[in-house]
Amino acid sequence: MHFWPFEGWDIPVGHSAVAEVYPALWSRGFARDGRTGDQHDAFSIAAWLSRAARDGTLASFLNPDLTPHERDGSVLAA
Repeated sequence: MHFWPFEGWDIPVGHSAVAEVYPALWSRGFARDGRTGDQHDAFSIAAWLSRAARDGTLASFLNPDLTPHERDGSVLAA
């Protein structure tokens, strides 16, 4: 288990990752199809992750363009 990004930006091969997600970023892009709000949030995240993994864009979301200062967490400590 890898807690992204706290244990590093790169997820080791063969490991699962835990990350905080914000469904509102993607939920409007998927039809509700009778799901409750919570169900639709979960569906939207799963559908987006699946699509991003298939089309090759997931890696760029997991490795954002940050300065070294931002990447090492110093920004949060300031």
